[in-house]
Amino acid sequence: MLGNLGIGMSYGWWMDKHIRHHANPNHEGLDPDVEPGALVWTGEQAQASRGVNRFVNRHQAALFFPLLTLAGLDLRRGSCRPCWARAGRRSAAAGWS
Repeated sequence: MLGNLGIGMSYGWWMDKHIRHHANPNHEGLDPDVEPGALVWTGEQAQASRGVNRFVNRHQAALFFPLLTLAGLDLRRGSCRPCWARAGRRSAAAGWS
């Protein structure tokens, strides 16, 4: 709990992500760090991007360091995502009772 509060993200989530990354480094579909998003890693991912992501992906080399400043926020968002999903399931289940 202190680790979670100290770093601002779930230690369990981080360890799961980290272990999956090191088990299959840079393998698309297996390594969570090469999922498409603000950055893309393959031509197929670039072709599939739309909207603002498409612009960012086309200019990702120039935007890399500005985007890197947001990486910490994205890690924290990803860490909280499972909690939000559980809270949504609980409230939906509560509505049925």
